Amino acid sequence: MKIEYINLNNKKIKNCFSSVYEQFNALHHHQMIVEQKRVGSSTMQAQPKIALSEIFSSSRNYKITVGIYIKDSNKAHVHDLPEEVLKGWFAHELGHVVDYESYTNFGMISYGIKYLTSKSFKKEVEHKADEYAINHGFGHEIIEAKKYILTSPLFSEDYQNIIRTFYMPVKLVEEKLRSTKS
Repeated sequence: MKIEYINLNNKKIKNCFSSVYEQFNALHHHQMIVEQKRVGSSTMQAQPKIALSEIFSSSRNYKITVGIYIKDSNKAHVHDLPEEVLKGWFAHELGHVVDYESYTNFGMISYGIKYLTSKSFKKEVEHKADEYAINHGFGHEIIEAKKYILTSPLFSEDYQNIIRTFYMPVKLVEEKLRSTKS
């Protein structure tokens, strides 16, 4: 596994990421950069790292940016999140990376534009990321992360509404989890 940690010294976050990443075998041939820094628009985000010289090739690495604080807070640290919540969050982000694999580097530009401009596309890819996480064995952790975000006073009502609008509902995750077990 090729994981590079940047500005990330917290052992709990590293261990959670490593244990989730282990289950995503198809991603092990890519370098994965996990960087902790302030993130304005979210708590975590997964992005491809594409060099301009590689825009028309299939070569790429990925970066997971982990906030120092959870979204909407300057007090609640990401490292204070429960382990299952962290794992669910990382599984969701790696679900995005699995989804990115089906796009060319050039296609990722279109993906980014559509994500920012199309609510239906955003909802589709957020659901897809959860589905990939569930298929990699992290259904329970996805549920725990969603329940935590939707019930914790640490998250603003606006952020909780974004989760309700674009992300897979807990009941649907539970249904998918039951159907994968049958």
